[in-house]
Amino acid sequence: MANIQTIDKSKADFNDIMEVSQNAVMSRLNCHGVGRIIEFDKTTQTATIQMMQLKQFANEIYIPAPLTEVPLIIYGNEQSGITLPDPTGTICLIFFLDRNIDNFILTGEMYQPDTSRMHDYSDCIAITTFKTLVNPIEDYDENALTLYHNRIIEEIAYTAIIKNYANSLLLQVSGNDNVSKFNIASKFNMQNSSYSLLTLIENLIDTIKDLTVSTSTGAVMQQTKDDLDEVKEHFQGLLE
Repeated sequence: MANIQTIDKSKADFNDIMEVSQNAVMSRLNCHGVGRIIEFDKTTQTATIQMMQLKQFANEIYIPAPLTEVPLIIYGNEQSGITLPDPTGTICLIFFLDRNIDNFILTGEMYQPDTSRMHDYSDCIAITTFKTLVNPIEDYDENALTLYHNRIIEEIAYTAIIKNYANSLLLQVSGNDNVSKFNIASKFNMQNSSYSLLTLIENLIDTIKDLTVSTSTGAVMQQTKDDLDEVKEHFQGLLE
């Protein structure tokens, strides 16, 4: 990090003084920043956030204290919205508002600021998620509106995806080397890593076609029963 600018007072002119004054004002003006959520309260939807930018005072580097009780922006309206799983650990974009917002946070109504503070750390809100070059979204699909959720449960990485294309809708869940898909277009398809619904129905029809019965008793032959039980087992592996 570069050292703080210093100017020889004996050689300073008007432009130097104005530049130092301008930098002094801007260095104390909080507008936007990036942070990482280190705690989240699902009841109040507020977060504790560690700012990612280090602070420098008198050529010394400091880690800023975490921001607390920061409202997290939830995309939606009064009737609906999109909530997130626990956002702890997520990078976020921080906004420092122009004026004190304490009264607004308490009431949600038109308000008068009860202090004169401006662009202060106390008047902060945050929105997720802020991507960097080291954590981009993998396999970004430019042709779909995508909802995705990744989570590791008992050492197995699960991923649930909903993709809304212009002419189709895809639901996909993967985990433990298994991928299940449900796709709706002009036709719909349901499948997992082993079977598709269409294949199972075709197998069932073929088994019924080959159904054989005893010529003496009229009972279904054991081989046919075994074939039908196998088709049943395959359906149970796909459906619940």
